[in-house]
Amino acid sequence: MPSPGSDVVDDVGDAHAIGRSAASQWLDHPSYGATRRLDLTHRERACSRLVVVAAHPDDESLGAGGLIATAAAAELSVYVVLLTAGEASPFASPTSTRHALATLRLAEMENALARLAPENYLVFLGAPDGEVTTAEDQVAASLTELLGDGRRTLVAAPWRHDGHPDHDAAGRAAATAARASGARLVEYPLLAWTYRSPDE
Repeated sequence: MPSPGSDVVDDVGDAHAIGRSAASQWLDHPSYGATRRLDLTHRERACSRLVVVAAHPDDESLGAGGLIATAAAAELSVYVVLLTAGEASPFASPTSTRHALATLRLAEMENALARLAPENYLVFLGAPDGEVTTAEDQVAASLTELLGDGRRTLVAAPWRHDGHPDHDAAGRAAATAARASGARLVEYPLLAWTYRSPDE
């Protein structure tokens, strides 16, 4: 069983058991559901664009799927910036090649985005899965260029302390770009729901 912050699970059954236990902790916590609803504004002005940063295919849906759908319904421009193809997932079949896994995961992501925000812009940066930390400066520069004048932009990125090196690096790069462009940044957890306690 992994320790908090670990990014490797030896057994899928263990992962599901950990997930059920963690979900109960979160749902039973007195602060669960007490956070005010996220609005699509920045400095009291309505946002015109949502930019979601995802380290791997499915991060955008698991971490910000509801936000993407809400922004699309509000007619914001929705951009999803995907950093890797997720080709090194530890949950892949042992007979699957990295190329086959990348192809499958990208197709699944495109299908999910078509349902969440049919009019979306997908930007793929092509960093190696598991090595976003080594490309963090380039990712930050690319995001800063994409954001431009971010004063009416909401950026959603993985939480910088989520526990997976790619998620953490994606969050740091997004924070750098949001500061440089003047965009509003919100962060979403992924692994933290499973491996960290609500009090953390």
